[in-house]
Amino acid sequence: MLLDKISDSWATEFDSRTRASSDKANLTSLVNLRNSFAHGDTITATIENVITYFDSGRIIIEMVDDILTNIT
Repeated sequence: MLLDKISDSWATEFDSRTRASSDKANLTSLVNLRNSFAHGDTITATIENVITYFDSGRIIIEMVDDILTNIT
């Protein structure tokens, strides 16, 4: 992960915030889905799946922003 290369405390905070949620896995699914689509693979995800993955991506971005802007 990139955060641990910058700051161990940021990486630890990120891990603790994402441990109990499915947001990190959903973001990974979104990236994998985009890669499959880009390479012409058959896509079986529903629009509901994509929306869920996208919403999780937004949550992760907001979380990283919060961690980086609340440096102690």
